[in-house]
Amino acid sequence: MGDELKIYIAGLGALTAVGKDAKMTYASVNADINRYQDSGYFTHLKQPVKMALVPPDALPEINEELQFKGGYTRWDKHLLQLAHAAMLEAVENYELKKPIPLILACPHHYSKWPHQLPDNFVKDLIEQSGVAIDPELSRTVQTGRTGILDALQIAYKYFLDTDFEAILIGGVDSYQRPELLRGLLEEGRVANIGVFDGFTPGEGSGFILLTRNKAKAMNEGTCLVSLSAPGVSQENGHMYSEQAYLGEGLASAVKKTLSTCDGARIKRIYSTMNGERFWIKELSVALIRNQKYINEQYQLEHPADCYGDLGAASGAVLIGMAAQHLFEQKNKMSHLVCCSSDSSYRSAVVLNMEAQ
Repeated sequence: MGDELKIYIAGLGALTAVGKDAKMTYASVNADINRYQDSGYFTHLKQPVKMALVPPDALPEINEELQFKGGYTRWDKHLLQLAHAAMLEAVENYELKKPIPLILACPHHYSKWPHQLPDNFVKDLIEQSGVAIDPELSRTVQTGRTGILDALQIAYKYFLDTDFEAILIGGVDSYQRPELLRGLLEEGRVANIGVFDGFTPGEGSGFILLTRNKAKAMNEGTCLVSLSAPGVSQENGHMYSEQAYLGEGLASAVKKTLSTCDGARIKRIYSTMNGERFWIKELSVALIRNQKYINEQYQLEHPADCYGDLGAASGAVLIGMAAQHLFEQKNKMSHLVCCSSDSSYRSAVVLNMEAQ
């Protein structure tokens, strides 16, 4: 897919517990700033749940019409606010000559704790943000942490099949949904007193403006960042499966994306690992099976240690952090982003630093 197509990063946006924008999030993670705090949610033992939440003053006000619109829960409106902030940041320095598609990674669909976003969610997000988006060509995906790379895969197809110069992809999520948080607590997955193999719930959003026009890509000096075609696969033995967990899904996804990159030697790996031991096995399998592409002194980054598990926003924020690190480097290098969903979805992408 996309062997002759080059896609560049033209803009980045992020909103997390540690940063009101992409640069602040990157700087905070590099400084090991942690924003885990007691929340207003409690365990069955009446202990406060530690979460990493976006400060309320970092959220844009919700459109008055949407504020009182029927069919929206408090959580739905919160997602609109989270997405709005990072969406604006991603496009602020790019002149959009016509409305472009938005491919949005939305929260994972859990069959045990279902919630359907309103049918007009994307259209209302466009209204809320004011960004020039074509609602008829926009799509959503609900695969959780891998969502941004599913969105990237769709964007590749759009670039191949249309003449759009730019496409916006992004992800938004929040664990401030009581029934979901309660269910995860009951499963023993949320870190709290007596649970040492759990994760800290977070929230946030991340957006990436993609362009095929090299002249309009983000640049630092003479450097640009391009994205490989993503590798997408399935893990049969996922967290909610009864099949044996072999870790083959992520290994396959990593192999697929690395096979599209001539001579890439990965210096840094950005992972959606969130503190649960479950994820360690598949990343280890992926690195062993693809070790010829990995620098012996690679560095592993899992920023959920700072801003919590971002769910469907994870991949976009990781890509933004990997890109910012590449912009700081003087030598040509490549970084790998690996994403794993709670269900079977696995994906990976390579970011390459290039001369302008």
